[in-house]
Formats: sequence, structure tokens, C-alpha cells
Amino acid sequence: MSPTDAVEEATRTDTAGRPLCGGGQLPDLFGLTVVRVPGLEQPLVYDAGSTYLVVARDFAVRASGDYAPAFKADKTALRVTGRFGVGIPTLGKSVRKVLVTAA
Repeated sequence: MSPTDAVEEATRTDTAGRPLCGGGQLPDLFGLTVVRVPGLEQPLVYDAGSTYLVVARDFAVRASGDYAPAFKADKTALRVTGRFGVGIPTLGKSVRKVLVTAA
């Protein structure tokens, strides 16, 4: 779900002005975890049990000397590099688009 849609849903109120979601956070929706994805136009439902993150062998995490603000505040900046892909062997069963319409 896009971050904008997630915030809009989380701050929705009933007819008396009471928030529908406590704390301004979206709970699990029918047993599905709501994940905010920047730039996502169409909400998706996916089965995490049959969706795989593929990490190439060149994956690395190193302390970075290129981010000066972190070092000025006595912090460590990490640089994460690598190539990633997503494997979905049964696409039609594992990922579905969700049509969201205003009530």
C-alpha cells in the first residue's frame, strides 16, 4: 500500500469523529500485514511463504567513511551494496492486485 493511502486509512474516523484505528497505525487487515511501499500505485497482497528474496554473491555491508554527519555525531554509517531480485514461482497464486474504492 502506498504510504499516502496507509496514512489516510490509519487516520480515518467514524461518523462521531472517533478514530477507527487506535494509535494511528493500521492493524493487520483480515490477517494480512499492511506494508507501506513508496511509489506503489496499486495495492498488492502477497503470500510471504512462497515469495523469495534472492541475494547475489556480491552482497556486502561495510562501515562508510563517506557520510560525514554520522561521524560528527559519534555514529557509524553503513554502506549496503548488492544485487537483489524477487522470486515468485507461482505468480498467479502468490501475488494479487487489490482494488480499493472509496466508500
